[in-house]
Amino acid sequence: KSLKSFKGLDHRHEIFYKKENKTFINDSKATSFEATRFALKNYKNIFWIVGGLPKVGDKFKTDSVTKNVSKAYIIGKNMKAYENFLRGKVHMKFCRTLNYAVISIFKDTKNIKREKIVILLSPAAASYDQFKNFEERGYEFKKLIKRYVNKRFWDMENFFNIKNYWRNIDKQILSCFLVLFILGVFISFSSTSFLADERLN
Repeated sequence: KSLKSFKGLDHRHEIFYKKENKTFINDSKATSFEATRFALKNYKNIFWIVGGLPKVGDKFKTDSVTKNVSKAYIIGKNMKAYENFLRGKVHMKFCRTLNYAVISIFKDTKNIKREKIVILLSPAAASYDQFKNFEERGYEFKKLIKRYVNKRFWDMENFFNIKNYWRNIDKQILSCFLVLFILGVFISFSSTSFLADERLN
């Protein structure tokens, strides 16, 4: 039976959600790169969340598997180690937290509509720098996916663009009012001076 058809156990290649062209896999139990390789070599177009506490002596034998990774999102307190492991092999984004990694993935994939993609948490690391154990890390990942999967991140971006647009409009309106106010003051002062001169004459 192929790995692609295997639904997985809790936190071990657990295909827990599918929506449209996206498949979400919780592989939080993969605490070494050797454990992570199985998922990386069996899928394509992977948006990979990786990082945590690297195991002493763990070797990242990326060979041909990184060609399946569209982008890696590095989390944890030891991001530098994973940068060194993956430099020159995949596109990377430094996220530190799982929450920021998930948000970044949804933003990066929002315009991918037809191509099938995989969102994979397979950290190749222990979890103790940010979580009690790999189970807590896996549950947090699933919770975040379900929280954000129906959010429209482009709406949020458009909201801020519109907000900035109106802010600029407000500045222009305020500038016009200031000009008109100054002009009004000048005309009023000129009229007052003219009337004062007429009275004197």
